[in-house]
Amino acid sequence: MPKRNLERAGWVDRCLRLFGKITGCNPDTEGWETTISDFLADLRHLCDREKVDFRLTMDHGLDHYLAEIACCECGKRLKAGDDAAEVDCACRKCIEKLDKIQKKTKKEGAKS
Repeated sequence: MPKRNLERAGWVDRCLRLFGKITGCNPDTEGWETTISDFLADLRHLCDREKVDFRLTMDHGLDHYLAEIACCECGKRLKAGDDAAEVDCACRKCIEKLDKIQKKTKKEGAKS
């Protein structure tokens, strides 16, 4: 998983641990599945209160997740270490291909 996605997971980890301190339902005592399920139920209550379409919001969240785990060049699922060279959306194979194209373009530009 790319560092950027690990960072995203870390943000939610901290949020859920704070949620656990407030509610008593935390991943260390209840487990992740129970904590996340309880959080999602409470999130849905918030959506009801604020008149936000929970299902639509979940669908948008899924769209974001799918975009964040796919290579922006070839569409394949990203793996650990695929966020090299300041590109956190491309797999190593595509990064190498893009680097070759960039080097070739620079060489051709230098010749002219």
